[in-house]
Amino acid sequence: MSTRTERACMLCGIVQPLKAFISKGCPNCDSVLDMKADDSLTQDCTSPSFEGQVALCDPSSSWVSKWLRIDGFQPGLYAVKVNGKLPQDIVDDLKSKGVLKAAKSAKKGGKETLAELDKWRKTLSEEVRADPRALSHAELAKLMQWKLKRGTFRPKLQQLAESNSEEEVEQATQKAVDLLAKDETVEAIKVLSDLKGVGPATASLLGSVMSTNVPFFSDEAFAHVCPGVKIAYTLKMYERFLAVVVAWGEERGLSAVEAEEQAWVLGMREKYGQTTKGEKDVKEDVKEDVKEDKKAVKKAVKKESVKEEIKEESTDSKERPAKRRRK
Repeated sequence: MSTRTERACMLCGIVQPLKAFISKGCPNCDSVLDMKADDSLTQDCTSPSFEGQVALCDPSSSWVSKWLRIDGFQPGLYAVKVNGKLPQDIVDDLKSKGVLKAAKSAKKGGKETLAELDKWRKTLSEEVRADPRALSHAELAKLMQWKLKRGTFRPKLQQLAESNSEEEVEQATQKAVDLLAKDETVEAIKVLSDLKGVGPATASLLGSVMSTNVPFFSDEAFAHVCPGVKIAYTLKMYERFLAVVVAWGEERGLSAVEAEEQAWVLGMREKYGQTTKGEKDVKEDVKEDVKEDKKAVKKAVKKESVKEEIKEESTDSKERPAKRRRK
């Protein structure tokens, strides 16, 4: 859990010392914190992954409380999340106050940042879903870069994925597109998994680009919707995850892809201890309610048992023959 001297990135959830965050930005996604003259903090969270989210130290203004919902709290440090889409005048006001800032992330070693890759991934997804087509070798390689930057970095996977030929990638992805058009998600994942370096998790990433019915098999989303279940990167486990995410999304009016994205955010918060003060209060309230319910149930059960005993005694007394009085 982050403390006053630490900060959890609002983009990827990584926790690190506040000083390092302010001077260098997040090591994982390059999101940057700025220290203002009044010691308040703002984080650039205008990336495609978390568009519209901002972080503040002291959101005390009335317009903040009106348009923003406090999403987390640490002593002297607030994290604030936009509750719905803000009107343009409020966005302009936020920008003028230096709350929403232009991205400051720079390319490291000539490679694209997570935010840049995420923006590209979303654009690619929109294009492919609107006009279904096979993915290219370059697109597979770039999607693998996104996956490894967002999760655990395994350079060998990148090399294996890039070892597939252009023809192999196009054939497999075209076949997957055709299968997804017939709602055969699991079969599509099987076909994509035949590519070198592509298991069910990466296959689901490719599938999510092609269709909103294919959720990405992310660790954090899995942990949130399947609590207590040990993840295994197998087709069978993905089938289980798929069924749960689809049902979870339907309850909330979300597509499978949208459901996974929300579950990932919640999973990241759980993973890095970003439970909000409000959530803690709710949990405490629930605990108290449960205690009260248990007391009430015990009381009711005891009352009913007493009633039953009285009833039984009454019945027994009626059934027993009356004792003759001695004269």
